Amino acid sequence: MEDLMKLFAMMVTVSVALLCWTGSAMAQTVTADRMIVPAARAANFYDSMGGDRISGTWEPSAGQIQSLEGALPNHLRSRSEAAGILRRGLAAYRVQYVGIIRNGQRVVYANFFCRTHSTSWHQNPVVVDDGGDCYFQIEWNPTTNAFTRLMVNGEA
Repeated sequence: MEDLMKLFAMMVTVSVALLCWTGSAMAQTVTADRMIVPAARAANFYDSMGGDRISGTWEPSAGQIQSLEGALPNHLRSRSEAAGILRRGLAAYRVQYVGIIRNGQRVVYANFFCRTHSTSWHQNPVVVDDGGDCYFQIEWNPTTNAFTRLMVNGEA
């Protein structure tokens, strides 16, 4: 039993070390379906998604992402264009989180897309024209806890 505990402790240590090491070079995974784009890649990532002008980037923490995800369902219930998203449920989506700075404010840009989308989404931005409520984007200010710029893709 003692050997098993030592092995477990070693595995946890290695996992934490790998997360810290890869977090600076690649995307930080919050869960299997959520990832945070590192600040060093955020500007190019956001620009590839057709984002507007920003003054800088930052890397949101896993705790901030949990706060965003906790508040999002209530916000979506207040928006008529989110009815299809709510029918699917947020668990049906993968998400790319990008920390941007606009007008001196830190904002999290969240790019949601259906889990069936099978590109290399941990490395590349997922950008799809049309696709309906299988694809949507929203921004969240962690300081004010306010959501803005909800955009649900159209149907072709």
